[in-house]
Amino acid sequence: MGGRRARSRRDGPQRQRVARSRRQLHDRFTHVVERFTLTDADHINYEATVTDPKLFTRPWKINLVLYKHMEKNFQLLEFKCVEFAEEMLYGHLRKRYN
Repeated sequence: MGGRRARSRRDGPQRQRVARSRRQLHDRFTHVVERFTLTDADHINYEATVTDPKLFTRPWKINLVLYKHMEKNFQLLEFKCVEFAEEMLYGHLRKRYN
């Protein structure tokens, strides 16, 4: 069974935006340069430049500072990934379609 499916009420602009946002926005032409610079004992400067002539009209850049938590008695705890945890926690917030 092939061909196109029938359009429904759910195929409005919002659904189209969601479909577009799930596309992979990279291919073999995408080039990423990342730089991590240790500025002092507690800070790292992160810079990334993304170049893709098929996707962007000019290189796209991001720059941010990563910092170490300095609060007294701070503990970095282990993170345990639980499958489907997002659905359990936030599934009730999802828009329901009839």
